[in-house]
Amino acid sequence: MVEDTVRFLADNKKVVNDLRRLRHRVSRIGSAVYNLLITTRDSDGDVGKEFTSTGFETLHELVTSNFRRAQEAVRVLEEYSRLLSRDAVSDLQRIRFRLYSLEKQVVKLININKVKPRRRKKSKVI
Repeated sequence: MVEDTVRFLADNKKVVNDLRRLRHRVSRIGSAVYNLLITTRDSDGDVGKEFTSTGFETLHELVTSNFRRAQEAVRVLEEYSRLLSRDAVSDLQRIRFRLYSLEKQVVKLININKVKPRRRKKSKVI
């Protein structure tokens, strides 16, 4: 989401490529333990499936929320890697700290305090 926001609103190839590289690194690290994790998933019985999320009023809220979600996800992977794949811990930590830096850069880059997403009109259900 953040990658596309930077791509479409700021058209900054360097930042887009940085975000893309991080996404691919996390994917490569995750693929090493994916089969183990997927076999333990219980989607039907997941206590979190009923959680709801509030909407966002500004692009700033949307972008920072998605950065935080990515940072938290990488932190979770980092912690689980201490048990499942110790080799990945330092790489995930570097990725997480790079996300912190990129968040600051992206917020500044697209000047999101002045840009608001257009809200779609609710369509009538017939």
